[in-house]
Amino acid sequence: MSQITNPYITTDPVGDSFVGRANIVREVVQMLNSNKDNAIVLHGQRGIGKTSLLQYLTSELSTNKDHYPIYFDLSDKAALSVIELLDELALSIAHRFNQKAPTLGEHPETSFINTWLPSILPKNSTVILLFDEFKNTNKTFFPYLAKVLNLKLEGLKFIIASGHNLDDLDTLGVSLFKGVPPTKLVSLLNKKNTVKLVSISEENQTLIWPTQVVDCVWRYSQGHPLLTQQICSQVWQQLHKNQSKDVPIAKIADVENVIFDVLDVSRKDLEYLWDALPPAERVITAAIAEADKQAITDSNLEKWLYDNGIRVFIRQLQNAPRVLQDWDLLEYSKDGYHFKVELIRRWVKENKPLRRIQDDLDHIDPIADNLYKRALNSYKDEKFSTSINKLNEALNSNPNHLKAQQLLADILLAQGQFKKARQHLQTLYHYKPLAARSRLIQVLLKLTELTNDEDEQVQLYEQVLSLEPTQAEAINKRKAILEQRGNTALETEDFNTALRVYEKLGFKRKLTEIELKIRTRYFELKKDFEKFQQQKRHQIFAFGFVLMLIGIAIYLVPEQKTIIKTFNKDVSIENNLLETELEQATDNNALLEQELATAQAKFETIEQELKKAQENIILLKASILKLFKNTYLGKFLLRQKKGHQVVIIGTFRDRKDADEYKFAIQDQYPELFYPQSDLLPTLAENNIYKRGRAWEVFISGFYSYKAARRLRKRLLKLEPIKGAFIRRDPFRNQRVLPFEYGG
Repeated sequence: MSQITNPYITTDPVGDSFVGRANIVREVVQMLNSNKDNAIVLHGQRGIGKTSLLQYLTSELSTNKDHYPIYFDLSDKAALSVIELLDELALSIAHRFNQKAPTLGEHPETSFINTWLPSILPKNSTVILLFDEFKNTNKTFFPYLAKVLNLKLEGLKFIIASGHNLDDLDTLGVSLFKGVPPTKLVSLLNKKNTVKLVSISEENQTLIWPTQVVDCVWRYSQGHPLLTQQICSQVWQQLHKNQSKDVPIAKIADVENVIFDVLDVSRKDLEYLWDALPPAERVITAAIAEADKQAITDSNLEKWLYDNGIRVFIRQLQNAPRVLQDWDLLEYSKDGYHFKVELIRRWVKENKPLRRIQDDLDHIDPIADNLYKRALNSYKDEKFSTSINKLNEALNSNPNHLKAQQLLADILLAQGQFKKARQHLQTLYHYKPLAARSRLIQVLLKLTELTNDEDEQVQLYEQVLSLEPTQAEAINKRKAILEQRGNTALETEDFNTALRVYEKLGFKRKLTEIELKIRTRYFELKKDFEKFQQQKRHQIFAFGFVLMLIGIAIYLVPEQKTIIKTFNKDVSIENNLLETELEQATDNNALLEQELATAQAKFETIEQELKKAQENIILLKASILKLFKNTYLGKFLLRQKKGHQVVIIGTFRDRKDADEYKFAIQDQYPELFYPQSDLLPTLAENNIYKRGRAWEVFISGFYSYKAARRLRKRLLKLEPIKGAFIRRDPFRNQRVLPFEYGG
């Protein structure tokens, strides 16, 4: 295969490889045969194939001996005056009829339309002027061309291709046609024609496209002519790098591998497409692009915009999805709006995220933008009250106007209206964090001075730290408030509050201390409870013994009547004594039951506190595990193959030294010590176990030997770790692993 040529055309009109557009060609032919219409406007996105279509029409119409199509490219003529344009247009027409360059005289505008053009038109034939890139024309040419159109000269027809933005078609219609022009959207190719376009390399036998690979191209391009050709061209180039003698066969992986390159080489055309969108449509396009491949309904779109700082869904934003649907960028299904072309969605998501197009928000509503400009002038003239009024009017019209938010926040801040300034700065921060951050921090710190509510102060300090994590004042004052609150709670044995506060502060040792304290109190109360139960049993026994004596005495009375009569006085005295003892025993029993109930209540309270403490510890461990899965080091650990090796990072004679060393490393790299109590025996607590006379500190996880070597090498690069070595799993005989050894 020598001197093979890439058949995919990505920089010029496609020429002989033109496919599709039969419906548009039919409408053009209808216009040419019509006695009423003398023009048609073809419009569509950049790269959609308008130029290729005009050149195809020029070629096809030339086959009819009664048609004289003349292609006239306006893409490089934006700076030409009407007279200069007429000179070039007349020259193109003259060349088509093999005539010399015309002389239009001193008044070319008049002579062209009244004399020269009518004289050159052949009888019983049709001259067809095909204007390409009409948007680049000098705007003064519009009314002149309108005069030519309205003359409706016999034998003169116009085909105009325009890539105007969405707002300009109506203007074009008013300028040229005194109303809505007859237009035709040049849209995406259908799948049948896309298959033809993809398969043109099979005609010159340079690349074969299996059906499933063509389907993959279709999923990405959805028949967008330029993007389809770009994908195919990039795949063709990649597969011909090796210059094999065999005809290569494209694979799905080949298509996937070139997508990034396709977006890169198509950047200029996609930027052109983006620039043609009005501000509101840009915002909605960016929003829907970030929804990935999922469709998004009007209500979900409004919520998404609200969550991203666009608090009011004004009319222009509400209408934008339907405008974009008309423009062939979006389509609507039962699930909502989504992009027609996946490649365009990807490019918008990567290159035009909402935060980078915030300036477009200011231009959505022209009235609001004009009010802002007037407010800015008043501000420069130091008429601050007038400026505030105008800014409020602008924000009432367009609450998303960012420059108005910024200027109003500056004025309010200077006037000491910190709460109002905060509202505007928070809205501004979402889109312009660099511009708003320092002023928002200033306002938040000032608000902490204006309140005595510690909860509100903590919330304000935490918001400051979310903006600037190293802000010293917020760190120190928040810590002081929370630490005092935690210490007070700990002194009063309000363990739940203490746990919550120390967890927020990240005091891991305090959390362990509280857990131990709760367990100690639990066992103390449990012991007291058991003691009270024992005392109650003794009292009940004594009380029962007294009752037994009374029963015996009562039983003996009938049998010993004579004796009792003799000692009646003594028995009466003894009976009174027994009754008194019985009453005292009853009172003592009631007191014991009351004390027992109190102890039971305390016992239940401590049980609840212990349960909550254990739940908090579980949550803390879960948060550490979540951190483990999201940090670079944690992800590295996850990728390592499991096995029966552990990595030791320290050996100590004293358990206290081992604890301090482990805690120092854990403070910086908690992901190295994720919870694995279910895999370890009790003798290996907190990643520390005793081997002989030494205490060894090991990181979490059990690895294959190769993985352990890679991990050891990585650990030695971490500053606090002074050494590391590998040891065969010392716990393997004391537990059952939930996985098979891998090495």
